Amino acid sequence: MYNEELEQLIDAALADGVLTEKEKQILFKKAESFGVDRDEFEMVLDARALKAQQAQQPIRPAKEKLGNIVTCPACGAHVPGGNAVCPECGHVFNNVEANQSAKMLEEKLAAIQQKYSKPENNSLNFMARGFQISACDDEMAKAILSFPVPNSRGDLLEFLPYLKSRAEMPNDGYNAKQSKASRTKYQECVFKAKMSFANDPAFQPYYQKDSIWQKILTHLRNMGLGV
Repeated sequence: MYNEELEQLIDAALADGVLTEKEKQILFKKAESFGVDRDEFEMVLDARALKAQQAQQPIRPAKEKLGNIVTCPACGAHVPGGNAVCPECGHVFNNVEANQSAKMLEEKLAAIQQKYSKPENNSLNFMARGFQISACDDEMAKAILSFPVPNSRGDLLEFLPYLKSRAEMPNDGYNAKQSKASRTKYQECVFKAKMSFANDPAFQPYYQKDSIWQKILTHLRNMGLGV
């Protein structure tokens, strides 16, 4: 802390967060007139100038949530939370740590299955065991339907084949509901990909398969077979 007059001059020079060369020379001359060491004063002045500059620039976090709005880490634009690409600069919201939807859903379904596979359930009679299996299938289906559709490109590319494999499980009477739920979630993910990555060649095979699949499903429904 220097004398009051010098402090006032420093504050005035740094008010806009920018210290010009002319302002520095005036401050150096004034500091010398008060007997302040020039080298020491220059170090202090540079530090305070940097602090003032940082105060003038709002910090943009990598991902700032504002309701259903996120801030693009590349250009700072406010983007609706469901977007996988920034409409302003084209930045792809692709967090490597977030590319784990398939793993998360698999763990969730495994936990549900484990709950219904306790040793004490083996002693249930045929009818009670049937109810247990049906309840397990129902709970797993609900978990699949309520699972969020990934936003990032990498996550979608991992999640789509996982869902497809679950949707195509042989219907052995124990997984009908979860298989149907997987088909529904798969369609949601394909729709998301079409909206966000319409021209991405990595997704094109899914768009083509989706078209064939939709024709098959439509044909089966027309035949009165609920799928």
